[in-house]
Formats: sequence, structure tokens, C-alpha cells
Amino acid sequence: MAADEQPAESEPIEVPMAWAGLDGVDTRTANQFLITPDPHDDLMYLTVGLVSAPVFMGSEEEQLQQFRDLTYVTVRPLGRFALTRQRARQLADLLNESLARYDDSGSGAEHD
Repeated sequence: MAADEQPAESEPIEVPMAWAGLDGVDTRTANQFLITPDPHDDLMYLTVGLVSAPVFMGSEEEQLQQFRDLTYVTVRPLGRFALTRQRARQLADLLNESLARYDDSGSGAEHD
């Protein structure tokens, strides 16, 4: 290559991905989500969890008192994921597209 020639810009190469081993991964119900941004590292931490209704024992009056004494309900973390802003946007877009397809298909009796 001569000194005044510029190297040709390389074009991005796309490689297909295949998800492997999904049948070996447990499916867990998640009903709580927490997002904690960290602007210093350009990351958003997505924590996924599950909260279950507390169990009250005893008579109706005792159960009511247990409910009144309740100060919080524990959320059990299922996983924590660090996402860049770009990956968080990709996840948001994927969720929105999936919800639109779900709604268009008539799946589910109720929508949140």
C-alpha cells in the first residue's frame, strides 16, 4: 500500500447466534424489578425478584394483628444483571415488540 492510500473501511460482520441449553434452565416466576443506574460506569443494574404473600397463622383476629404488625414483605432476588445503556435500550425495545405481538395475537384474557 502506498503512503497516501487509505485502508478500506471494514464492514461489520454479522454472525448468527443460537441459544443452547434452554431446556436445562429452570423457569422462575418474577414479579418485582429494581433498576439501579450507575452513570459513572455507564451501567444499569437490573435486579429481578419474587415476592410471595406472607402466611398468617392462628385465629382470624390473630391473623389480622399479624397483618397490622407487618412492616415490610421480603423480596427474594432471583438474579442481578448489569446492562450498558445500549443493552438496556435493546432490552426495552425487545420487550415492547414482544408485548405488541402478544397483544396483537389476542393472547391473555387481561392486559396490565
